[in-house]
Amino acid sequence: MPHPEGPHGKGRSNHGNAVGLMECDSVPWGYICVDAAAKSAEVRVVQASPICPGRFFVIISGRVAAVQAAMNRAVAVGGGHVLSQGVLANIAEAVVDALLEPHTTSLGSAVGVIETLRAAAAITGADAAVKAAQVELLEVRLTRGMGGKSFVVMAGTVSAVTAGVESGETQIAPADLVTAVVLPAPHPALLAQFPG
Repeated sequence: MPHPEGPHGKGRSNHGNAVGLMECDSVPWGYICVDAAAKSAEVRVVQASPICPGRFFVIISGRVAAVQAAMNRAVAVGGGHVLSQGVLANIAEAVVDALLEPHTTSLGSAVGVIETLRAAAAITGADAAVKAAQVELLEVRLTRGMGGKSFVVMAGTVSAVTAGVESGETQIAPADLVTAVVLPAPHPALLAQFPG
């Protein structure tokens, strides 16, 4: 389904402008932490699910102060069960929208893919891409079914996708970047594989 507010994150949504990420060492403690976060501030739970290998990953979104408060509470409750956490502020709304619901694009568009070792790196790369170029985020997948890795798929003209991928790459630490590619004219059968 096309992005309901335009493909470039220019429309307004209710997701806020910050994203909080947390990884816990077990599924039960992940549920405890996300429950504490959601009860402590006005945030939206974007993802709360088990990931490989037997850990739990949480993404919340909302206003910066609310996300920070929720993350602080979750860390206080989870203690040593919280393996990593962080808050990314001023994230383009198109990034959060793509986390919530993958999109389709018209046939003939160029497609770019950035793969990272960490979820925060994928979000940072996606954010840089949509802020630098007229691209549509088709999907931002974090950790699920990827052995802990994450990826971003974007579409647009060849020049826009190239600019978006290059911008995303520059914002990702080299140690976190797996690979980044641009497919200038993907076959319709490939485009049909993208969720939507």
